[in-house]
Amino acid sequence: METLIIQPESKEQLAAIKAFLKVLNVNFKANHVKHPANQFDFSDIAGKLEWEGDALKEQKKLRSEWD
Repeated sequence: METLIIQPESKEQLAAIKAFLKVLNVNFKANHVKHPANQFDFSDIAGKLEWEGDALKEQKKLRSEWD
């Protein structure tokens, strides 16, 4: 899926975009998508990490921290 960011330059353009999205039945929320200043790309380590230890034990420990 590709993300398209549209930044209207005037109130008229913003109104036109809102009307278009309303026709498409999309909920428009200003500042809904916030793009962090630092975006991280972990594609270079994908598939190279290995888990050490008991995964189930670690999951239970994390769950109990939230109780």
